[in-house]
Amino acid sequence: MQQKQIRHRYFKIFIPSMIVYVIGVFGISFAENYQWLSGIGLYIFAVIPVGAILTWFWAQWRFINELDEYLKMIQMKAVMFALAVILSIAASWGLLEMLANAPKLEIFWLVPVGFIAFGLAQAVIQKLENGAPNEE
Repeated sequence: MQQKQIRHRYFKIFIPSMIVYVIGVFGISFAENYQWLSGIGLYIFAVIPVGAILTWFWAQWRFINELDEYLKMIQMKAVMFALAVILSIAASWGLLEMLANAPKLEIFWLVPVGFIAFGLAQAVIQKLENGAPNEE
């Protein structure tokens, strides 16, 4: 399969899953603030953005596995960078919370930080590794 087709298949899953994720997170937050949902209802509806994130993970996994070796290397380096950023924040801020009474950081915020780190790393690595992606 050509790289362009692989990317198109990926975005056909990625974009809807991110739309569902954003709408789900804001919808549940809105419903909770106005007390439309509580208790078990919040847990049930919280599965919607979780499902969207898991769908994105699956799409990303499939996307990386279908790429040629060069583009796969770029993706994996970006994934590793994003993981390093997330783990660094979690470990360092967690220690600050535990040992220095730093204010709590909601773990939820690691998701957008990870997305941003992944996107920036991918762009920089691609630039450093020889410019634009392969277009077949």
